[in-house]
Formats: sequence, structure tokens, C-alpha cells
Amino acid sequence: MTKQLATETEGEDELLVNGIDWTTGQLLPPVTPAAITEDHPAVRKRAERGSRHGIVDDEVADGNCLEESGWGVIFGASVTAEVKARLAPLLQQRKKQAGPLYKEFEGVRGSTAADALSWLTRHEVGLSAVNPRAGVPYYLLIVASPQDISFEFQYMLDTYWAVGRLHFDFPDGYRRYAEQVVDYETASVVRTSRTAGIFAPQIPGDRATAFFANQMAWPLAKGVPPRAEGELPLYRPLGEVSHFKMRVKIGAEASKDNLRSMLMDSDRVAFLLTGSHGSFLRADVPNQLDRIGSLVTQEWQGSGSPLTESCTFSALDLEHDKPDLSGLIHFSFACYSAGCPALDTYTREPDGTKRHLLDNDIVARLPQRSLELGALAVLGHVDRAFSYSFQNAREKPQIQDMRGVMLKILRGDRIGLATDVFNMRWSVLSGLLSDAQRDRDSSGIDEARLTSLWVQRDEARNYVVLGDPAVRLRVDDLK
Repeated sequence: MTKQLATETEGEDELLVNGIDWTTGQLLPPVTPAAITEDHPAVRKRAERGSRHGIVDDEVADGNCLEESGWGVIFGASVTAEVKARLAPLLQQRKKQAGPLYKEFEGVRGSTAADALSWLTRHEVGLSAVNPRAGVPYYLLIVASPQDISFEFQYMLDTYWAVGRLHFDFPDGYRRYAEQVVDYETASVVRTSRTAGIFAPQIPGDRATAFFANQMAWPLAKGVPPRAEGELPLYRPLGEVSHFKMRVKIGAEASKDNLRSMLMDSDRVAFLLTGSHGSFLRADVPNQLDRIGSLVTQEWQGSGSPLTESCTFSALDLEHDKPDLSGLIHFSFACYSAGCPALDTYTREPDGTKRHLLDNDIVARLPQRSLELGALAVLGHVDRAFSYSFQNAREKPQIQDMRGVMLKILRGDRIGLATDVFNMRWSVLSGLLSDAQRDRDSSGIDEARLTSLWVQRDEARNYVVLGDPAVRLRVDDLK
């Protein structure tokens, strides 16, 4: 974990990042100050609107209704006719549901957030509340590698739209995903149970996993009691509120075998939250790409102990076991759980240049394999994940954003709509960062404070949906 950069607020202590180097077993290197760029003004304005989602409220009564909100697919420039043919079952399903508000966008290439703005301009819309009838539907599925359409492009669109991504390193993944989503949505019987899972290792001596377990996992599982006698509970247990059974594996029970069980048993979960370290591997480690973003389980011996197959859950495990993951939505809080950039956002070399990680940005293979095996969607993190997602700068729990996303998913909201709170948080933090930069000289805000705000902003921004953003649990049909 990394030492939090000091801020001007006394008592702010430590910022924890959930990532481990596979070879050394050491925590990922500290955050180093960087040149901070400001977001487009429309990102900050998103917070000023106060809307719960980006759709024009007086035009669309139900953001979950595709006939009103629309659905579109954005094909990257390198996507072949073969890939499009393999996606045909899903495309036909969405066209039937969205009707006139179904759109296909061909041959898109975008490597920066500015490209997303240019793309919107070409379609005569901008970063503002979405009117699906203006030409760009609310739900957008990007079918492209990060080389064709970058994560930055996806982040920017997701400010107002509900955006997901499909990219497979193995071509048949597109066919399998499309067929299994349609099968899930049309089958007479749902094969998953009305069960949600929480999986959170707590490694002895490791503060990051202890913080997640104690400040996020246990409060979700057990609730948070009243602060004073006579008051209402701060939070009720997640299962009680959502009417889902809970399978909880925290601390000593968060073993690799128990994670497998949650995914593969006859009463396997329909929704799974995992909170763990994610792994990073150097190029000289075998199966590097299969293991980047793999989840570190309770078997890990702690800082300085190299990672191994016995203490991690990776794409290779799914390839070996080939479980039926149909109907699963997985929320994975871990470094690189959705993807890894070529250049480290948060760490600089001694000469000031960004630390080189990979030759190209990648979509992590663990979620790729999950989607191929039937998962509806994976919500994960590109680059490193920080404790700001569930605690404030004073190390006090603030679980409401992540909990709110989970409750929306468990109530049957489409995942792109359910996760919009992260875009609102990004917008708010973008405004705070912008104000701090403008006031730096007059108010005495130092570089460490700016860096802290920068990390918070980028962490909120870097959550992405892998899979169709319009998928949702068939809550009424779960038994």
C-alpha cells in the first residue's frame, strides 16, 4: 500500500491502494505528484444539474426502458465483419427492444477524451443531459480494443451516457457472450439463485485488506448500528434491504476454494462483490496477461511473499474450471480488475516520465473469461484502485456510493444506470480539483493537497463496465 500524501487537514493519514507485484510480493510503489489536467467544463456541470442520471428527465420516464432510453453499439475501426456477425443475437435482441432508438456506429477510432467530444459533435450532440431522440441513445456498448477506442474515450462518454465495453482476446468470446445474454433474458427459468456474495480477504498485517473488510464488507453484511440510543441504524444489512440471501466470506473464510464455490455451486450467487488486492506482473513472468488483475485470496502470506497460483484467482482458473457463470454480475474492487494502462497514471520515474507498465492498454483477461462463460457484466477498475472508494481522507467509512450501486443492481436496474453514481462523484471531485487549482496561489493549497484530490478524481472516473451496460438481473424471477 502507498503512503497517503499529506494534506492541509490535520489527521489525514494514509491512502491505501489494493495492488501487489506478483514477483516480489511487495505493495505497488507510492503515488508521485504529477502534472494535473483539468476535465472538460461539462464534466463539472454534470454535478451542478443534480440529476440522478444523464437522461433528459421530462423526456424519459424510465431509464430502464430501452424503448424510451435507446441502445446503441459503437464498433471500433478494427472490428471485423466476423465479430459483428458473432454479436448478431445480442444486436437483434436490443434492436427489438429499443425500436427506432437502436443505433449502430461504425469504424470509430478514439485515443483521447477529446476524440469522444469530437465524435459527439459529429452526431450533433454534446456533453449535456441525454435526449436519446437526438441521435445518440443513452445505453452505448463499445466493441473495440483500448487501442481502437481508448478508456479515456469511454470515461468521457460515460459522464452522461451509460457505457460498457466488449473486447475479447479470443474471437469466439463475442458469440458466446451474445448468445448467453440473450439466453438469460429469454429463458423460462433463471439458473442462479436469489443470492448475493461478499468476498473479502483480510491478510494479517495488511492494512488495505483490513480496511476493506472492516469498513466495507462487514458493514454491508451486518449493517451499521445507530450512533446513539433511540436512533435508526446507520445502514441495514444489504441482504435485509434487497431481500437477497447472502453468502459472506470475509477474512479467514475468503479462500480461493470458497471463491470457486460461490461461483460454481448449485446455489451460486447472482451478484458478487469482491474486495481484494489485484496483481501486477512484469513482462518476464509467464502468463503475464492472464494474471494481471487476478484476485489475491486469503492464502497470501503478506507483504514480501511472492504471489502464486495457490493464493490468486485468475483467468487461468476460469479457463481450467470452465464454470457456468450465466446470470452473474461481478463488482470487483481491486487494482487492474477491469484493465491496465500502458503507462502508470500515478507513479513517475526519477526523470518525471510516467512509469512504463505494458506495451499497450489492455482489458483484463479475468473479466474477459467471465463474460465468455456467461457473466452478464463485470464492474471493475482500470489502473490502481484506492481506498477513497469507501472511506474519506480521514480513514472514516463512507460506503454509501458503492452500497448504492449494489442496491440498484439488486433491485433490477440496468448496470449502466446503476453505476451512474460514480460519474456523479467524478463530476463533484472534478469541480473541487478545479477550484483548488485556481485557488492554489491565493489560498496556500499545496501540491500534496492537489495530488490527493487528483487521485480521488481519477479513481472515481476509472470504474468501467465490461459487458453490455443494458444488462440487469431478472430479480423477480430469482428464487
